[in-house]
Amino acid sequence: MSKSVQAQLITSSSASFRKSAARSLARVQVAHPATPGANLLCRYQGHNFAVTGVSWYPNDTGLFVSGGFDKAVKAWDTNRAEVAFTFPMPDKVHCVQMPAVAHRHNLIAVGSADR
Repeated sequence: MSKSVQAQLITSSSASFRKSAARSLARVQVAHPATPGANLLCRYQGHNFAVTGVSWYPNDTGLFVSGGFDKAVKAWDTNRAEVAFTFPMPDKVHCVQMPAVAHRHNLIAVGSADR
């Protein structure tokens, strides 16, 4: 049985979208909510461009999803600290959400650019 850790997801941010800053925007960081940044728990690297949204699976802290400008939604296994599955999208992803009522299904709501 794994110990549950209360945490929040934080995406990197920058005032500028220069090429040098683009890499820092392409990761997801998990930090303790009491002192974000000071108590970084884990950093997940896997997107090629800016991460635009993240959402925990409401029933299991071992899974979250993220979406980004690399036209991908990724499901992450936090126990292994790696991408479990990548869903290719037709265009840039602007937001992702796993509903709080996801007890009986595994739906992911995705907002993306139109093609």
